[in-house]
Amino acid sequence: MFVGISMFACKTPNAYPTPTPVCGYAMTADAFYAIQNYILSDANPYDTFNGSAVYSEINDTIRNHVADSIIFEIFLTEISNESVCVDVFIPNNDQFRQQVECAYMQATFSAIVPTHRSMRVFVYTNPNGTGDIPFKEAITNKKY
Repeated sequence: MFVGISMFACKTPNAYPTPTPVCGYAMTADAFYAIQNYILSDANPYDTFNGSAVYSEINDTIRNHVADSIIFEIFLTEISNESVCVDVFIPNNDQFRQQVECAYMQATFSAIVPTHRSMRVFVYTNPNGTGDIPFKEAITNKKY
């Protein structure tokens, strides 16, 4: 899984798909590329103040809404005092994908999790969490 993340972080997708709202949220290409540029700047969001605590709260919240039998990974991608973004690698299943996205966007978090939330979604093709990891979509609750 880490190899897939590393490979994606080193390149930019050829074309950002037309934003499709999920649970009422979508992300513009500009917002997507701003996050991509943050990643390429060698930032490590886990080293920021409360980075691990923010990740733990988000991870626990999403996993509480998803069946234990589903293999998926959540990575903290960007965090500041105002904004947090996670990358999620999940099975290529539209119903499950929307369940994860809605759980994240509609959750009530503690004060350590910034109110501006974003999620970039990648899907894998094999049941064990391996296989091609194409970019699927991205959502955010902030207007750009």
